[in-house]
Amino acid sequence: MDEQLLVENCKQGQSSAQHLLYQKYADALYATTFRYLGERMEAEDAATEAFLKIFGNIHNFEWRGERSLWYWMKRIAVNEALMKIRKRKQMEIISIDSASPVFFGAEQEQALSNMSVNEIMAVIHTMPIGYRTVFNLYIFEDMSHAEIASHLGISEVTSRSQLYKARKLLQEYILKQKHKSHE
Repeated sequence: MDEQLLVENCKQGQSSAQHLLYQKYADALYATTFRYLGERMEAEDAATEAFLKIFGNIHNFEWRGERSLWYWMKRIAVNEALMKIRKRKQMEIISIDSASPVFFGAEQEQALSNMSVNEIMAVIHTMPIGYRTVFNLYIFEDMSHAEIASHLGISEVTSRSQLYKARKLLQEYILKQKHKSHE
């Protein structure tokens, strides 16, 4: 079924259309919430809450072309994950005033490109929740530090420092992998 027609049928309350929409996007929304939360049950709960909000607000959705539905639903799922993180009150965000950017050299870029998505996600899930949250918002959601600060109730400096630390952890992991491959 055409996605625009699927949305229109959902707006009319057709349960078969809602079921199709759920089947089409459930795994992707779960993967999105899991990337932030790192716990299966909590990610499932956030994805379920996201779908409840999606179906409850589908009448407000405006079709703007291909992928517009996905981006709208993804934003809802990310917001659900962020609300769960705020509720945990475990952001473990530590502010530092000056952090120089972490740059990946050619070797590290090559090592990163050789890593599978699963390996990269495993590294991200080992990060403290504050690092992981800022990293996800900055890298995957393409948010600015001002937007991240606003969403999380932190300063832009703190957002920058969390991203710096997350990149540093990723860089350290890449270096460890490089050394292991040379042994």
